[in-house]
Amino acid sequence: MKDVPLNIVEPSEAEAVARLQEAVDAKKCWRCGCLHNSLAAINKAIPMDRRSAALAAVIDEARQRLVPVQYDCLGCELCFPPLAMNALQINDEACPSEKVDARAGWPPLAGSYSVLQFHAPVALCTLTDEKLAGETASQHWPDVSIVGTMYTENLGVERVVENVVTNANIRFLILCGPDSRQKIGHLPGQSMLALAQYGFNTVRKNANRKPVKI
Repeated sequence: MKDVPLNIVEPSEAEAVARLQEAVDAKKCWRCGCLHNSLAAINKAIPMDRRSAALAAVIDEARQRLVPVQYDCLGCELCFPPLAMNALQINDEACPSEKVDARAGWPPLAGSYSVLQFHAPVALCTLTDEKLAGETASQHWPDVSIVGTMYTENLGVERVVENVVTNANIRFLILCGPDSRQKIGHLPGQSMLALAQYGFNTVRKNANRKPVKI
């Protein structure tokens, strides 16, 4: 990673270019909502005639790498697109936080998952392990209803819960795979286990309790 200072006082296109280039070089960013939203915000805030050649070039390269969004935010230790926006002093939201509208049928919320058997009793969440999710889904186990990943403790947990509880056949939710233990605190697996242990009505009461080990 390039050694570029993070404490920005004045807008810095050089910092923004460096951070966007890091996003371009990271395949995980191509399908992340953070990069999609950041490019849209930068495009809106800075017209073409106000961009340096370097900024225009890296934005164009980033757009060419984009693929359909598969996750809202991975909770990375360093999220390059928002850092680029900060460098340009663009006051907009990079990481999506709006609730996704439900759709007809099951599962009601879109996400990174594979539906196997509607009448099966088990939902399987592999947290951040996409390979494990794919391998498990390919087995077509008769007791597994749905297999998917979860990257964040806000929208991720919400989507898993809503997709599970809207299928009355599902009786068990299995969590496995690596949690996204990053400095900014995205611990979706830990959050899901805490929700199962304490519920949502007792969060404030149990706020000082030790976390559940996973």
